[in-house]
Amino acid sequence: GAVRFERAYVPFGYLWTSPYAKWQGPLAELNALDMAVDVTGRALADRGLPPEEITEWALGCTVPQQHGFYGVMGVARRLGAGNAGGPWIARACATSAAVVEHLATQVELGAHEVTIGVVTDRTSNGPLMQWASARRPGGAPVVEHWVLDPMKLDPTTGQSMNDTAENTAADGGFTRAQVDEVALLRHEQYRSALADDRAVQRRYMVPVRIRRKRGEDWLEADHGVHPTTAEGLAALEPVRPGGVVTYGAQTHPADGCGGVVVTTPDRARELGDGVTVQVLATGF
Repeated sequence: GAVRFERAYVPFGYLWTSPYAKWQGPLAELNALDMAVDVTGRALADRGLPPEEITEWALGCTVPQQHGFYGVMGVARRLGAGNAGGPWIARACATSAAVVEHLATQVELGAHEVTIGVVTDRTSNGPLMQWASARRPGGAPVVEHWVLDPMKLDPTTGQSMNDTAENTAADGGFTRAQVDEVALLRHEQYRSALADDRAVQRRYMVPVRIRRKRGEDWLEADHGVHPTTAEGLAALEPVRPGGVVTYGAQTHPADGCGGVVVTTPDRARELGDGVTVQVLATGF
């Protein structure tokens, strides 16, 4: 069922994202929590919102990172938010929606006035999880690759994510031509957002600083988006023989982060110069 809200608002301009990079790209060596601290700090400074005014923080992160044990505190404290904290939320691809739901609930109940969601992930260099097991031959540990292995095991079907896509297409009667058509449409919509030297993107996109041993680099635009044409899509073989999904019709795993402020109607109007977005409901 849905959770409905009446008092949860996002001030205009208080939703941002970093550029996203295809995995094993320019952000592959950057700890996702370090990236989130840097990007969030600059986003708040640019908007004139002091971190100490935010009393509830939620961290959306699905891939464990080094020094991540304390979760949101490792972000809030480094940004000077005092004693403010909150939960670490992971709900696979629905993590961002779950973060917004948590923040909206806190505001709706009157527990907090100004809240923030920090969502960040790095699929590159995914951690290899090991658990000791004295009962296995030679005491060999149980091992799971945190990023790759879940892609092969949907808990509902026991199949891979690609199998789930094919099952969905079969249930809905979707054809290969329709899948390619949607993929091309989404690419053309993305390309249109790059007009006028990325004027639309620059309104919400916060560059990522990549510190090097000598100096620093900056990622200011998305990395890894391939040119797409109808002819190019049609020429690709499906991932599964006889299927409808190709490598051109799915997004690549990526690295990046984003943020959103959820607050009361009055504070949202103050921060957003009178312009707000209302969170009406969430549901899963």
